[in-house]
Amino acid sequence: MLKTFKYRIFPTKKQLKNLETTLDECRWLYNHLLEMRKTAYEQDRDLNASLNILRLGLQSLGLALEAPAFTHGE
Repeated sequence: MLKTFKYRIFPTKKQLKNLETTLDECRWLYNHLLEMRKTAYEQDRDLNASLNILRLGLQSLGLALEAPAFTHGE
């Protein structure tokens, strides 16, 4: 049997804004990388090529996370 726990959070307005911003960025990144993968697959009809595009996108993510936009001014 697996147990689950549910926690409620009550963020402040500033924390809520940061959370919304982070989720927006994650959603944008996911959709962007998915579009890159779909485009690569449609061009080559090669799943491995589309995965290589995704890997390149994830490598660039490491650089993007160091950018000031992802620090939320903290």
